[in-house]
Amino acid sequence: MKPTTSRAIMLAMVLAVGAACGGTASDSGPASVAVAKPAVAEALDIVALEFAFSGGAWTIPVGTDVAVHFANRGSVEHEWAVLHEGRDIGRQSEFSEDRVLLEVEAIPWDSAVDQTIRVDEPGTYQVICALHGHFDAGMTGTLYVEAA
Repeated sequence: MKPTTSRAIMLAMVLAVGAACGGTASDSGPASVAVAKPAVAEALDIVALEFAFSGGAWTIPVGTDVAVHFANRGSVEHEWAVLHEGRDIGRQSEFSEDRVLLEVEAIPWDSAVDQTIRVDEPGTYQVICALHGHFDAGMTGTLYVEAA
């Protein structure tokens, strides 16, 4: 097989795989984006924008007080809510306050707040902005809680 033909076949295969992996928008909630699991931190610096959290994933030690600095750099209110493990939502309409393990309550745009959080069970927790429409707009993340 000629090198040019081999390259053309390889390119066609790459494009076919890329097309197969692509998705389409649907009403099933925000798309999942693979985010590398960050190193364990005993302090979190989280920035809210329209409509995302900086980083998108955080790792904290289990059973440890963790300082959270939550800054809203967007133009509307935002909050940072951690849902109970296994109580994830796929769309905003599934949300209810009883799903919330802990949260940094809504703060106005161009403001910040400091708070201490503690999670006593290791696991993977969904993080959302629970304000109406924000989750469906893509404002979600993941909190990993790990044993030391």
